[in-house]
Amino acid sequence: MYYTGTKIKCENYNNKVILGEGYSGSTTEWAKVVTHKDGNQFAIIKHKDYSHTMDLIELTEDWYD
Repeated sequence: MYYTGTKIKCENYNNKVILGEGYSGSTTEWAKVVTHKDGNQFAIIKHKDYSHTMDLIELTEDWYD
């Protein structure tokens, strides 16, 4: 499952997981923000231990070129 929202919300979620998990060294981020092929939608994979108010979706092939 992926959270979908603004690019900033997805980046902030990534930072929340990074801080919560204490990533450092070779692991510096939870996940990359995925941009929809239209360039106007953004998503990030949900971490099992961190929730958010963004909508949860399954990414389908229409997200990619």
